Amino acid sequence: MNLSEPINQLNDVEYAKVVARRIFDMYDRDKNGILDPYESSPMLQDTYLNMNRSITPTKYDIESYQKILDQNGDGRATYADFEALIIKYLCGAKETTRFGPQDPRYAEKVTMAALKTEPSSRTGTNVGEQPKRSAPEDLGNKGFVHRQLEQARRIFRKYDRDNSGSIDEDELIPMLEDTYKAIGAERKITKEDVASYIGMVDSNRDGKISLMEFETIVIKALERVGISFD
Repeated sequence: MNLSEPINQLNDVEYAKVVARRIFDMYDRDKNGILDPYESSPMLQDTYLNMNRSITPTKYDIESYQKILDQNGDGRATYADFEALIIKYLCGAKETTRFGPQDPRYAEKVTMAALKTEPSSRTGTNVGEQPKRSAPEDLGNKGFVHRQLEQARRIFRKYDRDNSGSIDEDELIPMLEDTYKAIGAERKITKEDVASYIGMVDSNRDGKISLMEFETIVIKALERVGISFD
């Protein structure tokens, strides 16, 4: 599959694979199908730059990042590893059933799974389908991020049932329940689930989630895999 194919014919997983290929090829400088430490270092730097932070990765930073990229644990960060990582973040409904509130990225994973459960506002687009796109160049850049944020705003409005401009604990419970049900995982939401999610998203510590905080967790999840407005 290549970028010349009609974008509106791609499903979620195929789309994630296109994004993975574009990002991987940017950093696989020797084109050997493996992200070596010297290649993953600039990827790590760019990820932080997307969050307006500048770092010089240490040997420990690079080794830790390599372990994240190396999905099958064979000591190499191959394209298959990287593709699996991108699919996990962009389409990872099944992965969501395997983590709990102790996961340091619990809020990110639940939120990105929730985005997949809400129908698009575009006519003729069903749950799980990617909206039609006008140009291949839009992949992984501003257009995709904006669409993810539009989806996040629809979800936020759906669960902000009192229209207060924030999601409180009582409103968060049905959002978490609906997300797990939509991905085929029956789960009784506990106080720990709610406290963990709010603790990771509620940046001003007022005990509620504002729209800005909800959007921020989506942006962070995308930036983690190298997708930003730039």
